[in-house]
Amino acid sequence: MDKIQNATKKNIFGGVLVDTDLKNQLIISILSYFLILSITIFNIISRIGFEINLILFVKIVGFSLFFSSLGSINRLFLSRFKHINTNTALVILLLFFLVFLSAYLPSILSNIVGLAIVIIGYLFSIYIVILFAYNTTLKEIFFFSLVFMLFSIWVVGDFYKNDYASPVFIEKLAVGLANKDQLFLISTAQMIKTYGIPSTGLDGLPFLHYHFGSLYFFANISILLSCSASELYNYLYPICFLSLFFNILLQVALQISKYYSKEFSISFSNIQGQTFWTIFFITNIGLFPTEMKRFVVGGGLHFFASESYLFSIILLLLTISFILNFSLENISVWEKVFIFTLTIILLISKISTGFLFIPIIIYLLFRNKQLFNLSNIIIFLIAIPILYFAYNLVTDSVKRPIELFHFIKNYTDTNVWYYFLPIYFAPIFAFVFVSILHKEKQSITLSWSSIKSGNFILEEVLLLLAFISLIPGLILSIGAGDASYFSQVPREIGILFLIGSSPVIASFIERYQAISHKVIFTFLCIPVCLMFLHVTFANAKIAFGKVTYFRYEIINSPISQSYPKIHSQLKTNYRYMFLRKLDNLDKLPLNIKNNLVAVVPSTDSGYYFKWFSNQDEKWQSSFIVPAISGICLIDGLPRVPKKKYPYSHGLSSYQNRNIENIKGLNNRKQTLGLSSKKIIFLETSISSY
Repeated sequence: MDKIQNATKKNIFGGVLVDTDLKNQLIISILSYFLILSITIFNIISRIGFEINLILFVKIVGFSLFFSSLGSINRLFLSRFKHINTNTALVILLLFFLVFLSAYLPSILSNIVGLAIVIIGYLFSIYIVILFAYNTTLKEIFFFSLVFMLFSIWVVGDFYKNDYASPVFIEKLAVGLANKDQLFLISTAQMIKTYGIPSTGLDGLPFLHYHFGSLYFFANISILLSCSASELYNYLYPICFLSLFFNILLQVALQISKYYSKEFSISFSNIQGQTFWTIFFITNIGLFPTEMKRFVVGGGLHFFASESYLFSIILLLLTISFILNFSLENISVWEKVFIFTLTIILLISKISTGFLFIPIIIYLLFRNKQLFNLSNIIIFLIAIPILYFAYNLVTDSVKRPIELFHFIKNYTDTNVWYYFLPIYFAPIFAFVFVSILHKEKQSITLSWSSIKSGNFILEEVLLLLAFISLIPGLILSIGAGDASYFSQVPREIGILFLIGSSPVIASFIERYQAISHKVIFTFLCIPVCLMFLHVTFANAKIAFGKVTYFRYEIINSPISQSYPKIHSQLKTNYRYMFLRKLDNLDKLPLNIKNNLVAVVPSTDSGYYFKWFSNQDEKWQSSFIVPAISGICLIDGLPRVPKKKYPYSHGLSSYQNRNIENIKGLNNRKQTLGLSSKKIIFLETSISSY
């Protein structure tokens, strides 16, 4: 109560004096704002010379600011209502749900809701910035600004060097440089947006067995903000969800830190804050060369190229926060149902995340002697068929054979790193070590009685999580880097709890006052210096190179070239003009697009065979029309008789497609169950390009 009353007092400048908890939330929000603005500026700079839709960026930034401000707003206002649960995770989850539902309102109302979120986001952020400035010294403001700016630029470089999302997506697509994974995801989101069906839309609308939960959410956001799916994936996803991930990661870490210290400040001016940020930077950036760091402690952002993975991790962090907020011994039925619902959403958002979460919940109930509770048994009996149905929705019928150590033998990134599992799971093992020292009073000696009594349930859960994450890749023949997503989840969770244990680590360091500040300062400077090196000589240079190199493909001109010349040159690019035509179709009202299907003649070699240089993946260009226009194709796959399409990128939906019996578009339309749709014909005019 004293804290809340303290938050209403005024300082000599007229600003609100904040307590430690609110100050921590303000700092996290400020970091998120730096990330939002840095990524936005990078996108705008990258589009110099091309059309820049500033209104779109204004909406995206406002939307992002809204969600990144919720931790501070919840602490400042909502936490005063003691009769309701104002856990920040619950607030964000409920707002996610409301945003999702708002897209189903009439278009005028959904646009009003979207605009309201944007305006409120700007108002929230302005208030938070003023409040932060009033309650922070100039020295702290300078230091926070410098470190957060460097970290933000590192995030920009590390994310965009993967060449996945791109500020110049359409222009790169015009010269055949698009990422096929992104085309697949955008196409699927567009089909959900237009027809309400998860499908790639290459030849009708066959159901796509894929973890499409995040695609539904993103499709609805694009409706709410009146932007295309390609704009959402290339602009809103990195601007909003990268910043939101770090925001929620730090919020939940602070929640965990409360178990160790009731008064914990993350300001740089004290040893606790220095420890907190040191662990945060080390685990996210690393203290090792670029090629090593992601295999040791810092994970980098290469996994976040997968929007479904990042979305599922955000949901998982929110779920963990929600679980930490109550006691398993006294959990209510509605809380059990809510957790079960979140489990379903996790499963359909990313199979790997949902797969790992289910056994963890079961183990927690077992260790707390709640597994065979009558209400739990009833929930399990209801949950099992629903989970099985959800699993079948998101997985195809392709059987993956059992092959022991398949992942190690075929898909490890280096020849040796995966054999050193303690190194890969360093955050988990580090947290377990710190936690044991804390609970056993500086002793690492464990007794069976202390384990049996449940003193180390959390440590057991994290070790079990690490073990379970290895099973799919070590038993099943899972292609390429898919198995990595299983083992990446416990590393993210290990990082979360390691950051959360920073009060314990800080207390260890404080016992050695003579060297504590020197040690912390040294370890804080190392990642900051590495950030600067990455920014200056590596990631940022690569990231800008990715978005400027293709200009020479189009117009042989640098980024400083004037807009009129670049635009006039683009008008001579037939692919670009075709994409503009598709983009205009995407702007049609959804009720009109819903009654359309498109046809690109099979004789259009410019579309099917010449768009991309990779002749082994002729199917890649088929995604262009559904991805950019939001209208599904009929007979939109290249004619490659006697050769099956690969099972990746949703093409397994078309394995039984009989191209020999396509006797006419109307017959084909009827066969695909689209007889009521009107056909529009599209042609690239680049057959001889």
